[in-house]
Amino acid sequence: MVSYINIFFYSLLAGMSTMLGSLLVFKFDLKIRDKMVFFISFATGILLTTAFLDVLPEALELNKNALFYALISILALYILEQRIAIHTCHDEECETHYSKETISIFGLGLHSLLDGLVIGAGFSASFSLGLLASLGVIFHKIPEGISIYSIFTHIGNDTKKAIKYAFLIAVITPLGAVLSLIFLRELNPSYIGIALAFAAGSLIYIGATDLIPETHEKFHKLNSIFVLLGVGIIYLITKITGI
Repeated sequence: MVSYINIFFYSLLAGMSTMLGSLLVFKFDLKIRDKMVFFISFATGILLTTAFLDVLPEALELNKNALFYALISILALYILEQRIAIHTCHDEECETHYSKETISIFGLGLHSLLDGLVIGAGFSASFSLGLLASLGVIFHKIPEGISIYSIFTHIGNDTKKAIKYAFLIAVITPLGAVLSLIFLRELNPSYIGIALAFAAGSLIYIGATDLIPETHEKFHKLNSIFVLLGVGIIYLITKITGI
């Protein structure tokens, strides 16, 4: 029962973070956009450190082929991004990937579902790992929420409709987390390892292909400091909890 509560609670926080990002840009717009690169940098450090120091090692303990499955996860996400625009875009000029409203909803919704699966896979292994995976997801959901609002207003929706779409996409995250628990709870530990490997691949892909390029595009001398701060926090948590 505790696992259900943890998964629902942290995935709900992730969904709320998406809404927070959308509401912040709705209210403050350019002021938030100018400072968001620091949050993106911080999220980059958290995502990559969680993937490499926590999720992947746990996956390897459960399944010796975890690195292969992590690679498959990264390649699969790349193909999905190419085909259905799964990935977020931090600029308003997203015409190449987000030319149609229905494709935007489907792509962003699937992205949100994967975030929920990452949280569920983490808690299926242990509370500590689930908590770290949740932190990685939560800290990139705020800039993602800004992207969602920007995308839907850019393709012609009014502000209220954009917020409604953001809410719809946000609630998909806890749904994905609950679904992951339903499918993973009775599986052999080896299959849990595969799920964790896919989760690690997802975290690495988001950090490396979405967040890092954003920190380069919106360069600031403090970006690297915030990245290292994210790395340091997860490293310390890992050492203290002994994951």
